[in-house]
Amino acid sequence: DLDTHDVTFVPTEKVYTSALSRAKRTAEYLGLTYEENAIFNEVSTKAFINTSWRFPKWLWLLVGSVYWSIGWVKRSESKKETLLRARDAVASIIDSKEETIMIISHGFFMLVLARELKRRGFLGDIDIYPKNGKIYTFLKA
Repeated sequence: DLDTHDVTFVPTEKVYTSALSRAKRTAEYLGLTYEENAIFNEVSTKAFINTSWRFPKWLWLLVGSVYWSIGWVKRSESKKETLLRARDAVASIIDSKEETIMIISHGFFMLVLARELKRRGFLGDIDIYPKNGKIYTFLKA
């Protein structure tokens, strides 16, 4: 089910969403015309252990991100692949020549994307744990 929030944002020239249904549903909920692009999809990960045991969500996320960071992943996107995808995404944003762009993506990939935007001279901040429905703004310096 889609969580609802009061979201206020500046109209943009272009809206991109990931190819995942929850991002597209967000754009539709906001009444936005969007272009779907899998480059903005969440980082794909698999369970770090094949078990029927129940672990808290924070443990799955913590161990999964550590494994991703050190490159010890199975059947998942590697850190190198994620960083390259973020670089390609930012390059396509810059090449698009649009002044204002909205991206509807997912928490972990947004962190990687924000880091790449900063590396390329954009100014802005993002929470350590990105929040659903929160607008994060980055401006070209």
